[in-house]
Order: sequence, then structure tokens, then C-alpha cells
Amino acid sequence: MAEGLKNYLGSSLSTAVFVDYECWKFGFQNQFNRDVTVSDISNWFQNLKSKGRVNELHVFGDFRNPLLEKDVPKLRTITSDIIYTSGPETSSGNAKDYTDFIMLDHMYQNALKNRNIEQYVIFSGDGHFSSIATFLKNYQDKCVGVYAVNYTLSTQLKESVNWYEFVSPVNIDQVMTNHDRIDAGQQELYIRKELLQNLMWAKEKKILPTFKRTVQVVSNHTGCVYRDVSAALSKMIAEGYISQAVQSLPNGDEITSLEADWDQLEQNHIL
Repeated sequence: MAEGLKNYLGSSLSTAVFVDYECWKFGFQNQFNRDVTVSDISNWFQNLKSKGRVNELHVFGDFRNPLLEKDVPKLRTITSDIIYTSGPETSSGNAKDYTDFIMLDHMYQNALKNRNIEQYVIFSGDGHFSSIATFLKNYQDKCVGVYAVNYTLSTQLKESVNWYEFVSPVNIDQVMTNHDRIDAGQQELYIRKELLQNLMWAKEKKILPTFKRTVQVVSNHTGCVYRDVSAALSKMIAEGYISQAVQSLPNGDEITSLEADWDQLEQNHIL
């Protein structure tokens, strides 16, 4: 955090904290190739307490997912308020992840009911939270801060808050990031891999991914330049590995979504 903000914040602001644990866990896995440890959680919590007087700490995630479920005991070292966000199972046996929606709803409800909170802290780099940050900062006169894993903070969210700070694993000097591993010749292959992982995630979550949103997510997620991600996606569309189709939404609107040709990708040993 910038030195000027340290004096502005002090350590006495009554603070409510909302953590999107999926952003933390998968951010560490994708950026640093390692899991969140108890030491990481403890180190972050000590840093958090220097920002204000922590009155509430809520952690959100699809903890029915086995990858997240095993981390619940780690999180209970700092809070008992762990909120499961997965919805009911669909006919395919999958459960939609409502983490962003549920976390946003809790934040709005808190802001309207709890007038004693002076500062809101969000752990997420997702631009979806820029609206609530703007609302709290400009219309509720609250101080708003953000923690985000390195390379995952969206510009929109960054510009909507009073302060932000990046989170890295403990002993970061001993950890090689994905960015350290990439040279110019490998970048396009790396971006292609990340694009396909994002499309696979969207398929599993029953989300219709658009060109612009996919590029923005992968760019924010990897730290790669937007135009490079856009160029890589355009090339994969031109090569026939990804197609675009108009889809109708329940409200009658139409969007142009992306769909990967997984069979062709597998046949050409691209997966």
C-alpha cells in the first residue's frame, strides 16, 4: 500500500471484509503454481488488521467443490463465517456457482443495514465488484479497499476504490511465477492454453462466454496485454478451433458467444 494511504486509513476504522476465496485460491494456483497455505492466510490476516478494526470477516466460495472444501479448516483459523455459494444441481449433475452474486448481495445488504461500518474491504480482482465499490465510496461515504492476487486486479475495480494491495504467497522469493517462465516465443502458446482453460471453465459453469469478456478475463488473469490475448483468440477462431454463434438469452436479448471445437483440439493434440 502507498505510504500516503497508510496515514489516511490509520488502524481504527470499523471494517467489514468480504473474501472471494475462489479468486484467492485459483489466483495462487494459476499465477504461482502453488496452493494457499495456513501461513498465507495468517500473513494476510495480520496485514488486514493493520488496515482497520475488523468487525466482520465473511469468506465466500463453492465449498462443495472438493478443491475448495479441503481448505475450509485453513479458513476457520481466521473466521467461522464461511458461506457456501453453490446452487442446486442441474439435470446434468452440475451446480452453478453463484459466488459473485451472493457476495455482492451480502455487501449491499450489509451497507444498508449496518451504518456503523466505516470501511469495506474486498478480496477479489474481479471487475464485477466495481459497482459496489463505487456505491460504497461515493454514495455511502465509506472507505473501500481491495486485496487481489498479483496480475488479477481489473483496471475498473482498481480505479473504483480508495486503496488496493496485491497478495503473494509467503516466501515469494522462492516461488517462480508463470510470468517468469514465459519468453516472447512461448507467450502465444501460453495465452492459447489460458483461453481454452477459460472456455472449459465457462462450459462447466453453463456460462456463455463472449469474445470481449473472455479476452478481458484472460488478460486480467494472466497479466498479458489485452491486444495480445485478442490476437490469439482471433487466430484460433480463424483456424477453426473456436467458433462464434448467436445465442438467445431468457430475457430475449441475443449475444454472440464462443464455443471451442474440443474434438478437433484433441485430434490435433492442442489440448
